[in-house]
Amino acid sequence: MSYRKGRKFEWQVRRLLEKKGWFTVRAARSKPLDLIALKNGSILLIECKYSSRISQKDKSKMIEISKITYGKPILAIKKKYERRIRLINLENGKEFDL
Repeated sequence: MSYRKGRKFEWQVRRLLEKKGWFTVRAARSKPLDLIALKNGSILLIECKYSSRISQKDKSKMIEISKITYGKPILAIKKKYERRIRLINLENGKEFDL
């Protein structure tokens, strides 16, 4: 995926979160995560992907960071022909509701 397309998706996720009242920050260079979202003492650590594929190494790193920060490791995905953005909690594999 091109950098431009990935960045555009990150901004879509960011706008979705901000509409729901989250304060968001886009992480520079996007490693190991793309966005950090804060709301009412909750922290979301977000990696944005156009598919549900995330390497085991990246997943482990996100979970490790979440334990240090008490945040939730979230994978934001949007499959190629879907309009809806899905947020998946990487700790339990369940969809995360905003």
